[in-house]
Amino acid sequence: MSNTQTLSNSWSEIKSQIQNKWKSLTDQELNSTSGNVQLLVETIQKKTGDAKEGIEHFFDELGDRSSGALNRVNIGLHHGAERVAEAYQDTKNRVTNSAREGYDEVAGLVKRNPAESALTLFGVGVLTGVVASYLLRSK
Repeated sequence: MSNTQTLSNSWSEIKSQIQNKWKSLTDQELNSTSGNVQLLVETIQKKTGDAKEGIEHFFDELGDRSSGALNRVNIGLHHGAERVAEAYQDTKNRVTNSAREGYDEVAGLVKRNPAESALTLFGVGVLTGVVASYLLRSK
């Protein structure tokens, strides 16, 4: 166990578990350690006379339980991210297919009616020019 290791869990939950194990410890004694594991071990050892190894084992198990919970959260997040990626890919494929179908439909229309298509495009171009010149002139 590292001297600089500190507890990263919720302090109130950890403090409750420590006080359940070592009932003679006061809030003030626990709070004076600021969550530093080494200071906690020393404080518990002085107050209770328990062996350092046993106290450290308690904190190792506490950390293992926390790591297990974090791993479960991490796995859940990973599965969620996979579902989001799959939904994104599915939506992208549907949009791509829809655009491709629309393009193919327009291309077929132009091939079947080339003169009408050219006149339609010419009309749209003229109309766009008239609207643009009107908007520019009004400024």
